[in-house]
Amino acid sequence: MIYRIIENPEYTRSSKIGLELKPDNDPIKFFFSGLKIIGYPTLIDCALSSKGYGEEIAGGVIFFNDLTLEDFVNQSDFEKGNVKIFNPVHGETLIDEVLFLRILHDYATKLLEVYQMSSELSESWKSSMRELLVKLASKID
Repeated sequence: MIYRIIENPEYTRSSKIGLELKPDNDPIKFFFSGLKIIGYPTLIDCALSSKGYGEEIAGGVIFFNDLTLEDFVNQSDFEKGNVKIFNPVHGETLIDEVLFLRILHDYATKLLEVYQMSSELSESWKSSMRELLVKLASKID
């Protein structure tokens, strides 16, 4: 999967940035653009621990560690090293965990860049994002 972070995506008005994906993948695209900006530090913190995160409107992400015995009994096609991204309108998809972490890092970095001078978000949010992005980058490498 090839991705690119874009500004002012045509597919949504709820976010100043978005994703172009090849092949196109609506669950991923609408998960990232639908998340509340204020929730990104929590999402990154969860991703650092390989723990799931979700919001009612945007959907969520599930890591292999989140699976229960019932998931295995139901023959989930989930494999170690994958994450499941789901969106209540656009469905769900499985992608490689490292790819998810890269997309998250690049998306959140662009989000911080776009909102750096904005008074919409607190300085503590911006500081937290900077610290978490450094940790996320080291997890990816």
